[in-house]
Amino acid sequence: MKDKEIEQLKIKLKKLEQLQKLSKDSDNTLEKAQLDKCPLNLAIDNMFEVLIEYTGARVALVYTFDETLKLHEFSSNKISFPVSIKEMQKQTEEDKFFHKQVDGKTIIAQKIDVVGESFGLSALAFNEVLDDEALEEAQLQLDAWTEELDNYLVSIARLRIKADVTRKLGEALSAPVLDEGIAKSIQLLQESINFDELLLVYRHELDTTDASLHFKRVHHGKLVENSEQYYENGMTIKVGDWARQLINGVSTEQLSGIGLNHFSEEILINDVRDKRIVGRVLVSNSQGEISTYDRDILERFGEYLRLRVVDFNREWKQLTSNFRASDVRRILNDPHYDKKYLSPKERDVAIMFCDISGFTHISEQILKEPPLIGKLIDTWGDEVVKIIWELNGVFDKMVGDCVIAFWGPPFYEMTPQQACENATKAAIKIREYTCSLIDGAILPELKGLEPAISVATGLNYCPVYIGCFGPDEDYTAFSSGMNNTARLQGVATRDQILCMDSFVNIYNDLSVFGEEQNIKVKNVAEPLLYRKLNQI
Repeated sequence: MKDKEIEQLKIKLKKLEQLQKLSKDSDNTLEKAQLDKCPLNLAIDNMFEVLIEYTGARVALVYTFDETLKLHEFSSNKISFPVSIKEMQKQTEEDKFFHKQVDGKTIIAQKIDVVGESFGLSALAFNEVLDDEALEEAQLQLDAWTEELDNYLVSIARLRIKADVTRKLGEALSAPVLDEGIAKSIQLLQESINFDELLLVYRHELDTTDASLHFKRVHHGKLVENSEQYYENGMTIKVGDWARQLINGVSTEQLSGIGLNHFSEEILINDVRDKRIVGRVLVSNSQGEISTYDRDILERFGEYLRLRVVDFNREWKQLTSNFRASDVRRILNDPHYDKKYLSPKERDVAIMFCDISGFTHISEQILKEPPLIGKLIDTWGDEVVKIIWELNGVFDKMVGDCVIAFWGPPFYEMTPQQACENATKAAIKIREYTCSLIDGAILPELKGLEPAISVATGLNYCPVYIGCFGPDEDYTAFSSGMNNTARLQGVATRDQILCMDSFVNIYNDLSVFGEEQNIKVKNVAEPLLYRKLNQI
């Protein structure tokens, strides 16, 4: 080999070593910037120092996305660049390098590119005209420096995008209507991460009937199953068998048995008290694995969803203490449900007060033991509330052994006559159920009891001020009509259903009632006018 060739190889090797050193120094500078948690502008300023030291350029420029994901111009020494960014951009989008000589100066630029995605450009300006060899060397140096910078820029962009997606997920899931929030958040997930199928299911922690079961199945970007569509059509969940199995603990390996693919990512939503599973999210994609980036987004989604399901559980528990499950679903689907359905308002409603006759005697002489008394109240109360809900009523409360209920709220879609008819049917069914307890199936102590356990009931239709009151936001009603209904119930004897005249007039069928009666009661100026409901 000739001496000239050897010398050229030495020069070439030296240039390669310089490029390697440039890359290493650039990498170290960025690593230090990350450790020091430097903002992007300071990190790029430090990188400019390295680049200018190696290239001898007068000024360096980077045009890229800042931490807010907006395009921003970063320049060393705060010196204006001799060529416009627009001109350099046009060239670098078509070719990797830009090269121009202006007024005895040399300008070079190149595209910042990561896996085909443009992140802007980097550029250098020299105070002299560079020959071909010097120009080639400067381009190689700029390229090596940019290679180190672009990965750093991508990591910042990804973090920013992730933060932006996380923020949007939080905003979506904070929607007043949880189902709408989930739909919006799933749409965001589809735009942000790669998945083929997503299953989501949740319910109230104490629900044993699946009345609160919600589910969604997204297949290749399309919502193919949604619990709301079935409830809206008055249908029970049949196609949601997979959802019921998931919430009850079927393993991901068993999903193939119910016609679903294997899932590679799972998020569990646990009850805050005993850590029971109250929701699950499963995700899969065609690659079989979820990327770290996508997994991180899903975890953020899961965290926000947990918080909202906790809110949902709280709302569901509070509302289902008064309203039947189907009404609660409808209430919660209105973003303004607090004001629309729960804030106190004056309304005309049908009222029922229903009390176990001779409860004190039964408690002290028959059942005697507190656990047995408690069993009677729990069993009787649960069945009575079911009867009230079956007839579209609202359960107010139990005061001792007396149940209070309304017909009309929360939607006030019944006619006054329908409200009174439903209240009457409920009173009759409650009387029949109570009398049936004499068979001793639930409490053997009541078998053959003489006289048989029964109820005394008062019914009324009148204006009340109804809604949520007090620090516990109890749903109840107040009015003189409420008080009079309580007094009328106190007048009733076993098996009697007494109805105020206002109720009788609305019912509009005198044939089912007895003669009008009146009675003077304490603290009421005028006697109560009422009729006894005949056996119908």
